Amino acid sequence: MKKLLLILAFLAFAAPAVAQKKMYRCGSQYQDRPCEGPRDTPRPAAAPEASRTATAPSRAASEERKQIRCENYGRQVEEMKHKEASVSNPQMRENMSVQRQALEARMAGERC
Repeated sequence: MKKLLLILAFLAFAAPAVAQKKMYRCGSQYQDRPCEGPRDTPRPAAAPEASRTATAPSRAASEERKQIRCENYGRQVEEMKHKEASVSNPQMRENMSVQRQALEARMAGERC
């Protein structure tokens, strides 16, 4: 009998929780029916072409960076040539020659 009363008391308190309607969140509001329209939040429209070009680096700046990079490569090649000429060990000279040739190939790839 005590068990039956305990179960009935539990069900009496649990029934309202089970009987609650399902709530839906639509944006910052809650409602008892599903949201209307798409579930995904709207994405902002793509930026217009004018604003993209304004933030993109100018062609002149790009060419200037390329010129600086090519000058740095040229300096590195000259330094490698001088070091290569001053080294007496043939194995080291060969290694330095391979490194210089790789740098020169990189310069050719960048059209310096």
